[in-house]
Amino acid sequence: MIPIYFKRNIQYFPIHQEEKIEVSEATQSRNVASSATIKVDEKTFLCSLKSLLWISWSVILCLILSNLYTWKRLYYKTDISVFSPASSVVQYKYIVPTSGIRDEISPYQGPPSESNNQLWEDLYSFGISRIPMSDAVQLANKTVPITDDPGHYVVTLEVFHQLHCLNMLRQQIWSSVTNPKENVTMSIHIDHCIDSIRQTLMCASDITPMPYAWYLEWQVNFPVFNTLHTCRDFDAIREWALERQSFTFDTTIHEKDPLGDNIIV
Repeated sequence: MIPIYFKRNIQYFPIHQEEKIEVSEATQSRNVASSATIKVDEKTFLCSLKSLLWISWSVILCLILSNLYTWKRLYYKTDISVFSPASSVVQYKYIVPTSGIRDEISPYQGPPSESNNQLWEDLYSFGISRIPMSDAVQLANKTVPITDDPGHYVVTLEVFHQLHCLNMLRQQIWSSVTNPKENVTMSIHIDHCIDSIRQTLMCASDITPMPYAWYLEWQVNFPVFNTLHTCRDFDAIREWALERQSFTFDTTIHEKDPLGDNIIV
């Protein structure tokens, strides 16, 4: 349709019928081509719009999930481990400990001897560990630098300290048993308990770094024992056990188990 302000300058000239037909056919061709172009453009536009919407929704979803994860980490943080310079080497594996009784005796058991004493000392007698300043600055408990080694500090991992303490108890307990051959039951019991604790300590492998400090009274660098640890809540575990005490279990009666009997010959 021609705009109204062009109509005054238009002049009419009659044309023949053939010319009208040619003009009409040409006009129809142009209209069909224009219509096809419009349809193709509309289809392309709709596809582009759908793609854009999918991309937008994907980005929004990623942002929402990212924010939810961050919020969860901030408000429900579960990783509260104290920094340890040895955390990068921590790995997990399945281990079945020896029972420490009957024919399942470990080489760490028995009265102190040259051979088992050496085995015990090999578990922890590595000296003091040397760490760089970049690790020392992250410690929850300050330690001391090494005098002749600039930029380095000292720590001892708790697991080795605990094994050392247990070895001291082992030697003292065995020395108090006057005649192990006469008191066989007590000797077996002590032997089992000590080795069970050894295996438990090694299984848990507490890698909390134990720092050192300069003690004015003694004029020496010495370990600091009362430092921050990440611990399981023992009171909560104890409460759980207290709520589930069994007062009727008789160890001398074998009850048939519907899940399958657990019998050791």
